Amino acid sequence: MKLLIISHTPHWRKEGQWQGWAATVQENIALSQLFTHIHIIGIKQSSPAPQNLAPYPVKNFQLSLLPPAGGDTWFSRILSLPLYIYYTFYLLLKIAFWKRENWIFVRAPANIAFIGQMIIVLLGKKNSWCKYAGNWATVPEESRVYTTQKYTLRKFWLPRIITVNNKIKEDPSSVHSFKNPVLWEKELITLLASPTYPAYRNASTPSKQSDNNARHTSSSQYTPLVIKALFVGRIEKEKGVFTLLEILKLWQQVSLQTKEGSTKNTASPITSLPTIHLTVVGEGKDLEHWKSEIVKNQLDSFVFWKGSISREKLPDIYKENDFFLFPTQACEGWPKVLTEAILYGLIPLTTPLAGIPETLQSLNCGIMLSPQPRDWVEGLSKAWKNYDAEFQKVLKAHKYMSEYTYEAFAQKISSILKLAPLQNP
Repeated sequence: MKLLIISHTPHWRKEGQWQGWAATVQENIALSQLFTHIHIIGIKQSSPAPQNLAPYPVKNFQLSLLPPAGGDTWFSRILSLPLYIYYTFYLLLKIAFWKRENWIFVRAPANIAFIGQMIIVLLGKKNSWCKYAGNWATVPEESRVYTTQKYTLRKFWLPRIITVNNKIKEDPSSVHSFKNPVLWEKELITLLASPTYPAYRNASTPSKQSDNNARHTSSSQYTPLVIKALFVGRIEKEKGVFTLLEILKLWQQVSLQTKEGSTKNTASPITSLPTIHLTVVGEGKDLEHWKSEIVKNQLDSFVFWKGSISREKLPDIYKENDFFLFPTQACEGWPKVLTEAILYGLIPLTTPLAGIPETLQSLNCGIMLSPQPRDWVEGLSKAWKNYDAEFQKVLKAHKYMSEYTYEAFAQKISSILKLAPLQNP
């Protein structure tokens, strides 16, 4: 059994071979447990390669990379019309000659995915599956591109299979709720068997709370003297990176007011605030503007940008922090970075969008806040004071983490597509 993947995943030439986003590559490798051959149609990039990439195994994988098209403006999209025509004819030929007994997998939302979906429907290819990675629910403020793709999937794609992060009640049985994988079983077993959190995280007894960055109450609770917070993701407005700066700016203002005894709002839960250090991992289209705002708001002593970091080195960054701040406003399903944060013992604070509320409630950990900076200052202040209780919730959520492995992902797909795993993948 063969699989054709139509994806907008970008690929860069690195170390003599084409490499894609590490998380997506790992998913595709997991699918090789079900298919003897995987042909990936993706997008090639000529810009400098980021760090968080991974190569495909030589065995069983074939790459066909197309030039990038589209952009953030209507003008750039109009200029890309010749490329979209090329995409259409290229996909038409690939899909038309793809044997009906084999499967086609489309990763949406994206322009190339939309073209692929329409061709699959027009040609009547039944063995097709679409993963919609964004917010599957109706969102009034989202872009028309996302709204159109969801409409066409619901109207024309069904009863073909769709996997989403936040299934809604009206969905038919061919729409399946799905968990995004983040690591392999072997990695999970190693992590949970020998946790490498700072010593104070392993228990709430004074003997194991020797970290210098700690304040202990009479009940031996741990409270960081300096809040070490982390953000991992694209440096784009939609991901909340500018909201983070507003939060930090307000945090410094409130901290100064409390120190001077000038806080007039006696109803506020904020009585005193520690220093906060925010580490940021990622790159993106708004990076330069974001960095200039850091300097403009005099936050360069509190924000530490690490750039792009490889999958192998990212765990070390997680382990150095206490909280994960993710005030996203993007049309996401369930961000993988939230699962990673929980795995490495960070308390996640995020916004209640798409599949986030449902998943955090099922894990019974994390804090959800509105995008308003004041709510974040109050929420983080409360989480800081109740660190032990919030951290214990994160530890208890670890018993569910086996559902987020690549093996569980392959097993779920095997069940949905009614495919038996290969004996010797």
